[in-house]
Amino acid sequence: MFFVQLDTATTLMNLAQTPRVAIIGAGLTGLSIARRFVEAGIESQLFDKSRGVSGRMATRRLEMNGLTLRFDHGSPFLTPPQMQAIAEQMNSLAHPMPFDVATHSALGDESLICIADGMNQVGKWLASGLKIHLSQQVTEIVPSDGNRRWQIVTADDVVIDDFDWVVTTTPPRQAADILRLSNSAVVRTLNTIEPQGCWSLMIVTEPALPLSLVSDPGSEIIERVINENAKGRSSEHLGLCTVHAKRPWSQRHMGSSKADVQNAMIAALQAVGFDSQNTLHAQLHRWLYAGVVQPLGQPYLADMQRGLICAGDWCLGNDIDSALASADATAAKVIQSLL
Repeated sequence: MFFVQLDTATTLMNLAQTPRVAIIGAGLTGLSIARRFVEAGIESQLFDKSRGVSGRMATRRLEMNGLTLRFDHGSPFLTPPQMQAIAEQMNSLAHPMPFDVATHSALGDESLICIADGMNQVGKWLASGLKIHLSQQVTEIVPSDGNRRWQIVTADDVVIDDFDWVVTTTPPRQAADILRLSNSAVVRTLNTIEPQGCWSLMIVTEPALPLSLVSDPGSEIIERVINENAKGRSSEHLGLCTVHAKRPWSQRHMGSSKADVQNAMIAALQAVGFDSQNTLHAQLHRWLYAGVVQPLGQPYLADMQRGLICAGDWCLGNDIDSALASADATAAKVIQSLL
């Protein structure tokens, strides 16, 4: 938990005159917005219910046979333009890249960038120097200062005040719940956006399967198989794969048992030479809000009079490009309003 220590009344006065923004969600969109605010001289604080940053740019670690195995069970890679866009945010603020990247050709002529230490390293890089409250689930916001500012309330009944703007970068249904007491019309719109989940299956095999970085098994269930070994990770003779189910199929099975989902996905993997007898470990992860059925169709949803704005990849298209575009437009709108 982050706290600001104010030493003098003068400091308090200066802080009160500085625009302050609360950003809920420390995934790619929230972190990118915060970086734009740093450049503009706007103070922001991020809040995330997870123990770490990065959101769906997530990496799961597994200790096995004396090895640390890594699975990018959310977004598995970046394109060169996406990596360049992120790097420009950091290089302008003198934060050199603390990890190595490798470029691979996959799915035709497309180039993909992988990170051996895991995709979550990108989020950690973006988070450098930012004020972030981790393991703090925001449950609601309440008006303060004569309805001119906002207070943030967490699940631990911690109240942090006061903010000129609140930016949510969570999935729309979560944002609607957080903003439910705001009396804003954006809540009604958020509740009309239908979520779409995704199942991810992480598998360790012996021996490793002879797969390219990305494989499409041509299945009604499986969207793609990611060969984590192809990312330059040390796993000796073990094979590491992350399997993403198709989102429509996933959504229909969001309420199914993990055993049933896992069995169905493993059966569908036979098309890429998978033999369940070679499986040493399998772990399923449910992304309840991996995307939305129909994106909003604009880069953000704003209530300018109340100082509320909702952003995220769900605004434009359920992918990293959409997250970055939403972040740029959202940051520009808030900066224009405050400065």
